Amino acid sequence: MAVTVEEKLITVLDRMRNAARKAGREPSEISLIAVTKGVDLKKIKEAYSSGIRIFGENYVQETQEKIKKLKRKGTQWHFIGHLQKNKAKLAVELYDVVHTVDNNSLAVELNKRARSIGRPTIDVLIQVNIAGEKTKSGIDPGGAVLLARAISKLAHLRLRGLMAIPPQFEDPQMSRPYFITLRRLAERINKERLPNVALKDLSIGMSNDFEVAIEEGATLVRVGTAIFGPRAGAVAVPAPAPEKKATKKAAPAKKKAVVKKAAAKKAAPAKKKAAVKKVTKKVTSKKAAPVKKKAAVKKVTKKATSKKVAPAKKKAAVKKAAPKKAAPKKATKKVVKKAAPKKAAPAKKKAVPAKKKATKKAAKK
Repeated sequence: MAVTVEEKLITVLDRMRNAARKAGREPSEISLIAVTKGVDLKKIKEAYSSGIRIFGENYVQETQEKIKKLKRKGTQWHFIGHLQKNKAKLAVELYDVVHTVDNNSLAVELNKRARSIGRPTIDVLIQVNIAGEKTKSGIDPGGAVLLARAISKLAHLRLRGLMAIPPQFEDPQMSRPYFITLRRLAERINKERLPNVALKDLSIGMSNDFEVAIEEGATLVRVGTAIFGPRAGAVAVPAPAPEKKATKKAAPAKKKAVVKKAAAKKAAPAKKKAAVKKVTKKVTSKKAAPVKKKAAVKKVTKKATSKKVAPAKKKAAVKKAAPKKAAPKKATKKVVKKAAPKKAAPAKKKAVPAKKKATKKAAKK
């Protein structure tokens, strides 16, 4: 036999009372919002008959239809989905509380629409994206403080708390740090004592973690699945906890890839060494060139010394130097003229035969 909405509701209320007592709180401090997104009217009526008076909705048009068909007195409707600016007029007309104000332009538009229909004030909460998830709406904690200051200046809005949706985990205890962060942020804003701002409400906790939320100060818990069962077509969101385990196992594969990259990097110096050897060989071959030049110089000097006339050397030197310096012919003539006076050198060489004759005479004796 299927469990009725009333039976599920009794279980949820018992869990809420136990969590409140565990945290040393009065159960009356916490209000239950029955989330009716995608829930048929029959179940909503059953929840109302079982004592539910606060209903949470995500879509403005869906809420319009349900309000018209339900026609129950004493109900409150809370908007808990992402609110677009062009829906602000309807939101002001339909809802008692808007949980998801996350920017100043939306706050200004709600204030304007409340004034236009003659509504003195509408209660709002700031939605904070405490986990910084790109897939979720909400303002960052630092921006929430600035937004609270801006809302305090809007006469038709009354800021009464903060709302957050932490990442979904299989273990409810994993949500606790996010709830603590939101509570401390509310305390920080309250210390500023802004006009029209009294953050008494924390809208945190859903079907899987509302007990932990109550322990950390929740005053509004949003419960849908635990009361009405899973919605038709709802897609289960995978919990991040198992993914972390998987990534830890996958870590060695990454390390292997890193080792391969490191090995490739180590192999690179070997190539560099080979390149260095080639360069050094080229350098050494270049250095060897001067040796050839020295040998060439020796050959030239030997040839030069074998010649008796010294001026001939200088003429040859002048001729060799001329093409390198591309000097004019006149310059070479001057060099030759200057070199001409050195004719005394042959006289010394003539003296050599005289010594040889003397040595021959000595030998005969």
